[in-house]
Amino acid sequence: MNEPYAEIVSRLPPWAAEVLPSHSDEVQEIRLTVGAPVSGLEKGRTKIWGSRLLTEKEIRESLYLLCNHALPAYESQLAEGYFTVKGCRVGVSGQLRYEEGQVCGYGRIQSLNIRIPCSFSVSLPPEVMEYIEEPDLGGIMVAGPPGSGKTTLLGALGRYLAEKNKRTVVVDEKQELNWLTELNAPFLMGFSQCRRADGILYGLRGCNPEFILCDEIATEEDVAAVTLGIGAGVRFLATVHALGVSQLEKRFCYRALQPGCFGMIVLLGRYPGEAVQVMRV
Repeated sequence: MNEPYAEIVSRLPPWAAEVLPSHSDEVQEIRLTVGAPVSGLEKGRTKIWGSRLLTEKEIRESLYLLCNHALPAYESQLAEGYFTVKGCRVGVSGQLRYEEGQVCGYGRIQSLNIRIPCSFSVSLPPEVMEYIEEPDLGGIMVAGPPGSGKTTLLGALGRYLAEKNKRTVVVDEKQELNWLTELNAPFLMGFSQCRRADGILYGLRGCNPEFILCDEIATEEDVAAVTLGIGAGVRFLATVHALGVSQLEKRFCYRALQPGCFGMIVLLGRYPGEAVQVMRV
């Protein structure tokens, strides 16, 4: 069984656990919404489990159980709209509360969206492994729609680099790749629960990496940090939300970075982690 899925189910109230599949490696998402039954995604298809219509009290109960009754420990993440449990990102929606113009928490909770990382291993395309072994080339950008397995493929790339003893830094802002640092690989180091740009800069200053893995490069600070790293000879492996090349070319991160920063693009399809196109640019 998918260990993160089993952990999530064990933390949920009985009324949720009893309707969810007891052994499933194919559940990608669990949604708990006020006024609706337990639902989610399984093998890319929408699913509804049971007929019980959930109340706000039950959603709050689920939130506290997922946090292990330690909600204050997750406050900084919740201010960003999510928190992470055993590599699973839990998105929280509802009525936001503000103090001095800054989000400080939630009033009413409307729904929880629990994203389960894929349990299966992804086979890297041969051309990707060959590209990694070639020196003095740019990085690799993994592009795909939401739920296409970008983080799954990024994790597979990280595992490959660890197995090859490549000096690697993992910048894990959302704590979805923390299992990589648990491999205890001698040449893999990580930064988690930090701003992406900060993790990149700390990695450059102290870890002497050949490669840096990170999720979506989105801000001007991210672009500046990546540019600094590329100037130091580091190759980046990163993700971006895009349905295809035309949409990718419109993304800020792609337009802001200099040509050659990313020498390979891996486009994913609808099935998690499946590369539908690999191209050098």
